[in-house]
Amino acid sequence: FKHLKCLQFLLLLLIGSHFFSCVYFNTFYNAETSYKKALKIIEESPIFDEQGLPAQAKKLLAGAIENSKVVLNKFPDSKYVDDALYIIATSSFLRDEAAIAESYYNQLLRDHPNSKFYSLSEIWLVYTHLRMGMLDTARYEIEAIQANSPKGGEKLYLIHNILAEIAIEDENIDTIYFHYEKAAEYATSKSKKISTFGKLVLIAETNQDKVKASEYLVSLGKVAPDKIR
Repeated sequence: FKHLKCLQFLLLLLIGSHFFSCVYFNTFYNAETSYKKALKIIEESPIFDEQGLPAQAKKLLAGAIENSKVVLNKFPDSKYVDDALYIIATSSFLRDEAAIAESYYNQLLRDHPNSKFYSLSEIWLVYTHLRMGMLDTARYEIEAIQANSPKGGEKLYLIHNILAEIAIEDENIDTIYFHYEKAAEYATSKSKKISTFGKLVLIAETNQDKVKASEYLVSLGKVAPDKIR
């Protein structure tokens, strides 16, 4: 009888542990899914009307942040904590909440030095500083990162976007073109290519550069969905 009681107790523990694991995994999965869907919507949305984030993307980013905070607050020892920090930080950046993004990137870098998001967060932190108007700081930080010869398309895509925005501040049109073209080259998804070529078209048209605008429109047309074509 005692043996049976022990088996029942162990079974309940296993069931409870499995339920706990499922709950926090589902919470994180929902956060990650919402974040990825929002990112795709943002990158594939036409930027020519400059209306800001699409409403659906805003809703998805809010959901991603909310679920990620649940992971941090209710499951602080789970293996998804650094993922949750990264999602909150990047979602906040996309919502133009640079100070919030900076706080969460710093937390990730401070508390999770072995995270797979560590080097990406270093680059995003530079981007955040640039968006906060800290131009000289961003210049210094991006040069330090480049000195270490970073590898990987996602990192290089981000780096060239940052360098392009710095060039915009410097009003150096040729450098703007160069870095956004490199960003398109390193883009890790079709939606990122769409976003980058869309920026290039808008910049070329703003500068009344019809030749470049035509070239970038052709490149955009090759990757864009019908609504953008």
